[in-house]
Amino acid sequence: MQDLLADARSEMAFSLVPEPALLFGGKQLCEDPKTGLRGYGPYSRTDATRRPVVRLGVVGPAEAIDGALRLIEQMTRPIPHADKNDAMLHPGFPGLNDQDPFQIQFVTQPVWCRALTPAQIALVECNPDFPARIKVLVNDVAKEVEALSKLDSGPDVVLIAMTAGLEAKCRVGIAAYDREQRAVAQDDEDEDNIPEVVEELDENAAEGDEVAEEPSDATRSFRRGLKAACLQTLPTQLLS
Repeated sequence: MQDLLADARSEMAFSLVPEPALLFGGKQLCEDPKTGLRGYGPYSRTDATRRPVVRLGVVGPAEAIDGALRLIEQMTRPIPHADKNDAMLHPGFPGLNDQDPFQIQFVTQPVWCRALTPAQIALVECNPDFPARIKVLVNDVAKEVEALSKLDSGPDVVLIAMTAGLEAKCRVGIAAYDREQRAVAQDDEDEDNIPEVVEELDENAAEGDEVAEEPSDATRSFRRGLKAACLQTLPTQLLS
């Protein structure tokens, strides 16, 4: 790079990459997503397999379920254009409802809401081991999702709602866990000067000895563990 900068004869060419055309309802093309949605609706609008009504279930602590239901209701409301903003760059939001352009309706029922008990939440939040509490929470949530899947007329999608406490314990704790594991690994490396006879004893250990397992990818991430656990039941969406 320094050689190129030192060479006064070097030239740098630039070119403008045009915006890609996006497909909307009726296979209409438009470069701007907001304009395209306003004019033609989403691509799935004219799809034969499209569902105009989406039934939503919710799993999580009771207070998080209440928050998720309020969010669903808010998503259906239009957001008007603010006068201080450019109407072309910042148009109003029509809301996700049965009106144009989305023409879709979200439906919920109390029977589709499954609350985790305070005891279940406490067992997760009080567990000091990150992979262990991820596993406990995944198992608890997956059981509720499975119960919803067995209803005669259940939801199409299950929203997974979390409280701030669970959020802190199970979604952003992996960094601290990794730091602890690196520190332990460093301590192990510092002990490599132990006489080789110890290594020979380890190599000749009985086959029945237990070997510590590395945490799987599913136990390192609540989202990934949840997707894997519910793969055969219902689609899930984790709410932030």
